[in-house]
Amino acid sequence: MGYIGNRPTAVPVTSADIQDGSVDSSELVDNSVTLAKMAGLARGKLIYGDASGDPAALAVGAADEVLTHDGTDFDWAAAGGGGGFTVLTSSYSSTDTTGGVLSFPSFVSATYDHYKVIGFCVPLTDNVDFWLRPHNASGHYSTSNQFYYEYLARYRSSSGGGAYDNGSWQDTKWKIADNVNRDSDSNFVAFNIDLYEWGTHNTSRLAFGGTSFHHQANDGMKTVNMGGSLHTDIDATGLDFLFSGGQIDKHGITIYGVNKS
Repeated sequence: MGYIGNRPTAVPVTSADIQDGSVDSSELVDNSVTLAKMAGLARGKLIYGDASGDPAALAVGAADEVLTHDGTDFDWAAAGGGGGFTVLTSSYSSTDTTGGVLSFPSFVSATYDHYKVIGFCVPLTDNVDFWLRPHNASGHYSTSNQFYYEYLARYRSSSGGGAYDNGSWQDTKWKIADNVNRDSDSNFVAFNIDLYEWGTHNTSRLAFGGTSFHHQANDGMKTVNMGGSLHTDIDATGLDFLFSGGQIDKHGITIYGVNKS
């Protein structure tokens, strides 16, 4: 640019010299606005497009909530776990269990109504039965005449096979395997058990059902379907496993809570 007379002194342009609304997106270089230049946003909030097509801040969700989308907008919702299982407690050991009782005394909570137990146990003594009983704040529960169960088995040995039916209308615990041999014979009992209403949050009776498999004293194998209930409300907090005699030599057990939704 040419000048008549002296060239004027350059004066920097300030924000006061720019008319409001005169700078549009075409004046901005791509990627020129940094995060530091953006307005502050409260910790945990997210930016999304609102109903008007404008950016908006999504409020912070509550603890353990997850971000969901209904096909139009975002929102927060409780984590449902996909209807699956949550590991609550587990125990694995290759040494004897002191006292012969394996206890899981305090896994029950209001978060879950039902539970699943998967595992195995090896007896230290030959030809013993395997039992399950509930646990509450006072310790293991084994009051007579309150345990009802049915025990149906199919067995197979070198001399053939057959059926075995056992149960009790009044007992002090529930049977889930019988005539199990010790580990020197490579024998153990494996089980998959469902616990129903174990915390009696919705009913006044807890119950169980499941299956087990084990080698037995006559060198045969046995598969079992069993189930039972407790005919009193004890506010159960957990459960115990025990053999009818001797110690639990080895074990591996995991207990899951069944997610409600």
